[in-house]
Amino acid sequence: MRVPEVAFEHPPIGEILDLSQEIPDLLARAAPSARTTGCRLEYAVPPGLRACAERSGFREAMAELIRHAIDQAPGGQVLVTASSQSGWIQISICDDGLGAAPEHQQTVPRKPLRFLENQVGPVQIAPHPGQGTVVTFRLRQADARAPRGVTATAPALTAI
Repeated sequence: MRVPEVAFEHPPIGEILDLSQEIPDLLARAAPSARTTGCRLEYAVPPGLRACAERSGFREAMAELIRHAIDQAPGGQVLVTASSQSGWIQISICDDGLGAAPEHQQTVPRKPLRFLENQVGPVQIAPHPGQGTVVTFRLRQADARAPRGVTATAPALTAI
């Protein structure tokens, strides 16, 4: 499944979050629910990847999007990725469920989308009917040491 790129131009908001700690913690909290549906949780986040966001809102939004992905993929997989791209952190929540047809995208919870849109701009929802859904958004990178246009190497995939 291809993860689309999204471009936004909003200033940093909130505090510095270490996504290499936040994302595994969020998935660990969702693990009991995933186990009851037979859903595997995995993530790929480079160590020390830091973004700017309001922590409690980010965690609430991500938890709800992860719960939704688990519900859509019983017996399947939910993958959360984060990567650095030219001063932005792209975060994607991918499930391999049925994938809502475009006219049924309203099934993705709106509250976390509104929070994320207020933080960074539009959130992209890419349903692939019969294959799953990818929800993608960007946060401003907190510590952009890499030169512009340089993308970090892909981290190893980790299962929860």
